[in-house]
Amino acid sequence: DLNDANNKLAQAKTDLEHAKQTVDASFSDAMSALNSAQSRVDSLSGSCNWYDDNCHWYKPWNCVAYAGCKVALGIARGVLWTAQQAVRGAQEVVDAAITSAE
Repeated sequence: DLNDANNKLAQAKTDLEHAKQTVDASFSDAMSALNSAQSRVDSLSGSCNWYDDNCHWYKPWNCVAYAGCKVALGIARGVLWTAQQAVRGAQEVVDAAITSAE
């Protein structure tokens, strides 16, 4: 009957709103991770360039620091890539949910 249909519609709207809040929170977390990873890559890029510019035979510690910095930069880029994939995946899930809800 009409009351049952209205109750089911109200429950569906409540469930949809709860799912939307969950997705929004997850997307926000993913964007935060992405921004943090990008900041770390940017920071390390600058540091590595400084060590590279100052790597000379009379400053061997800068050469060692440059090598370590390049390793850390590679790891940070891997974390950035992972964060980008998480955001991309979240966007695909949201787009699919919106399409199916329409």
